[in-house]
Amino acid sequence: MEVVDHNGGVLLLVKDNGICIDEVHINRVFEMFFRGSEHSKGNGLGLYIVKKAVEKMKGHITFESSCGQGTSVLIWLPLSLS
Repeated sequence: MEVVDHNGGVLLLVKDNGICIDEVHINRVFEMFFRGSEHSKGNGLGLYIVKKAVEKMKGHITFESSCGQGTSVLIWLPLSLS
């Protein structure tokens, strides 16, 4: 995980090298109960909850996944909520 000051806020970059999310499903990763793979053991709430929390803090979240290269989640949060 990387954390950097960026544009009046903090940028968090989380990467993994696990199985990728198929490009067909990328737009659904923030949906409640969505699981990107039949191999997933989770209940499909993690990224949904993170996105809702980031939005409440007036931040932004993006998601990228490439087979063979892994997955990246980029979160930007403002340093001030005013």
